[in-house]
Amino acid sequence: MFNASALPTGNTTNSITIDLAWFTIANATILTNFGMALIILSKQLNKTVNITVLTSMSFVGMLFAIIYLYPRLVIPDLNDISPLLCSILPQIGHFTIINLNFHVCLISLDKFYSVSAPFSYQKHATVKKAIVAIVVIWFISVVITTLPLYTFRNIHESHKCISYSSDLQAELIFQLFIYSTFFFLPLLIIIVVYGRLIMISCKITSKSMTITVVSRQCNQSHSRRAISTRNIVKNRKAIVQTAVIIGIFIVLQTPFVIAFLVIQLDLHPSESDVLAIKITRFLAFSYPGINPLVYAYYTADIKSAITRIFHRSLLPSQQQHRVSKSFAMTPSTTLQLMASIEHGRQDKAL
Repeated sequence: MFNASALPTGNTTNSITIDLAWFTIANATILTNFGMALIILSKQLNKTVNITVLTSMSFVGMLFAIIYLYPRLVIPDLNDISPLLCSILPQIGHFTIINLNFHVCLISLDKFYSVSAPFSYQKHATVKKAIVAIVVIWFISVVITTLPLYTFRNIHESHKCISYSSDLQAELIFQLFIYSTFFFLPLLIIIVVYGRLIMISCKITSKSMTITVVSRQCNQSHSRRAISTRNIVKNRKAIVQTAVIIGIFIVLQTPFVIAFLVIQLDLHPSESDVLAIKITRFLAFSYPGINPLVYAYYTADIKSAITRIFHRSLLPSQQQHRVSKSFAMTPSTTLQLMASIEHGRQDKAL
């Protein structure tokens, strides 16, 4: 079975370039996820289901960079120091990616519920239920990804790194199960849910356009036409948002998953197969760092909090400019001030 984690690095120049790339990806992932978590916690945003899931997802992203990217790819010499760490690192990678995909899936279901049944959503969608769902996601991710460590991989009986056991059939079944169930299933759910949201948005947009046309023909009030126009714009933005979220998920993760599964069936992969794995792995492992930027941009509470931070950072300089401008005196104002002072002295003398 092919070990995707033991890819050749080539010459020294290529190795340095690859190490620098992984260093950049790891630090960018920490920065974006930490930034989103810090904004959510420090600004005390409204405790909604969406914000709660995004907070948990940001911690998953940080864990992916800290406990997987750094010891696995940024500082690979750590694998030689601890054989046990080397043995469990692949499962840590599976755990964080599967956990992250579940969070994305949960956000899509929350969005669909809020749009398709808004009144029921306000009544039943609570933060407590979201926390329970998050705990279940973390528990399932841990149990499933650590399954090989206490079944067919005897890492405790060996003093060397064991990324794969000698039972190739069990390894193949596990890999197919992991990626088919915990990648393609969330992918299918995301596509179906967001596809349904697009259909709902298109229906609402069509009705709004019909109302706008009828209102113009019947010379109805401007306010009704304005509401219909706003609905059209809002639903078009929702369609674009949906397309971006699905597109980024598919483009960044799917190529690596397909290449990895295909190469598992080939006992003697070619150089082109190895190159495909290396390139697509860069894309897939960049997703946890890009994901917070996408959701921060399309989440109104986080976006408005970021806007307020930028405005406050620029406000002191603007206030100082306004104050200096207000106290700036022209020659005419200076003469008027001196005249008023002199007039006051004369009145006091009298």
